[in-house]
Amino acid sequence: MKKMVVIAGVMLVVVAAALLWCCSISAQPDDEKTPEKSGGAVLEESGGQELDYQCTEALYIVVSPDRKFIAGFSKRTEQWQKEDISPGEDEAIDINVASQVGAVQVGNKLYGFSATAGVWHVVELKAGEVADIEISANMITAKVGTRLYAFGSEGARWDFIDVPPKK
Repeated sequence: MKKMVVIAGVMLVVVAAALLWCCSISAQPDDEKTPEKSGGAVLEESGGQELDYQCTEALYIVVSPDRKFIAGFSKRTEQWQKEDISPGEDEAIDINVASQVGAVQVGNKLYGFSATAGVWHVVELKAGEVADIEISANMITAKVGTRLYAFGSEGARWDFIDVPPKK
């Protein structure tokens, strides 16, 4: 019983530390946070608005307050990667994350981010298409009509196969 209490206490500390890291930005001196030195994305003052973001223990994805770009931070590479977006005024920006991957859908574009590689890859769907996204620790799948798209954390790129219905 004593051993279980100790194990539970250690797990609580680990979870708390992961949450603190996940939902905070690392404390680097300002001169080390310049985009030129870190490859990072500069967020304008948000004017008190809350940022739209999702994070895990390995990645952080944020939508800029002006909705002009998304940025992904990889714990492994310790760098931000920025990807320009151009949503319509009332268009949703959907973020989905799991351990090593993140997906963002903006209109007919599907963005995949790999925490392993620290890069984005985008695929453009046909006008009006919306992907049905499923996400696991290391992979994203997106079903669009008869096409099945897949994005893996190690390859860090989208690929697809067309699976026509049975006749």
